[in-house]
Amino acid sequence: MSNAEVTPGSYLYWSEVECSDGTPYPEDLRSRLFSIVVPAWKAIRAEVGRVVGRETPITVTSFYRTAKYNRAIGGAANSRHVRGDAWDSTAFPGLPVLAYGVLVARMARQHPELLIQGVGLYLEDGMVHTDCRPIAQSTPVLWRAVYVPDPKHPGKMKRVYLNWSGTGVE
Repeated sequence: MSNAEVTPGSYLYWSEVECSDGTPYPEDLRSRLFSIVVPAWKAIRAEVGRVVGRETPITVTSFYRTAKYNRAIGGAANSRHVRGDAWDSTAFPGLPVLAYGVLVARMARQHPELLIQGVGLYLEDGMVHTDCRPIAQSTPVLWRAVYVPDPKHPGKMKRVYLNWSGTGVE
């Protein structure tokens, strides 16, 4: 099943949506995957292809996470990954990370029916976070993650989150 598409023509595979610890995507979350996530995924993929001028793969770096795995990697306590409706991805080499993030943010704003409610730009990590929620908010939440020196741990960096306009790097 891991090499099969989640739905025909989605170009999203079970092996991509399972937790990185090998836990399969939960059965009880699959209706949300099929009804909310896959339509947004397909729309983003189609828009990337339109912008680039050719079919361009989107590479998933993280999708579903178990609560245990999410804690182990330092994920947010209220992570949408645990709910199975968030993913981190890149469209490189088709689009640089910033351009991909701007594209997803624009889609979130212009197409509320896609239920894209969160877009995070992680330039230093080379990926974009996207999450879909069953109820549309009036405005999607957009953020940019940056690394700054950690005053509690000299010589170490910590990630902080800033509001992001969705149009470039402010």
